[in-house]
Amino acid sequence: MWKAGVPKDTPRTIEYRSFKRFDESVFIQDLNNVPWHIVDNESNVKDAVLTWNRLFTEVADSHATLKKRRVKGTPAPWMNNKIAEAILDRNYHASSESTEIKLYIPLGNVQKAAKFCEL
Repeated sequence: MWKAGVPKDTPRTIEYRSFKRFDESVFIQDLNNVPWHIVDNESNVKDAVLTWNRLFTEVADSHATLKKRRVKGTPAPWMNNKIAEAILDRNYHASSESTEIKLYIPLGNVQKAAKFCEL
């Protein structure tokens, strides 16, 4: 049996920094305490960059930890910003927060039409 449609990409893992408990003043204070003169002592530019990166990363890791997150593959090829806005608008009017439930029905049709033509 053959399935029609666009095949999904495999999920990938991304790394990002969490700034949830980041304190800028303490971060700057720790950067001022780093022995940056070690970078000046390097004779090779490549080694100097590696040393600078290592020193900065140590401070950054202590203040904004690295986290890993698994994300889905690429979105559907027909999805664009206007369609995404139409979906969000439709979902908002379908929710209990919206007082204008009459707007929900036509917005569902806008989303269907947007799949087949460019808004």
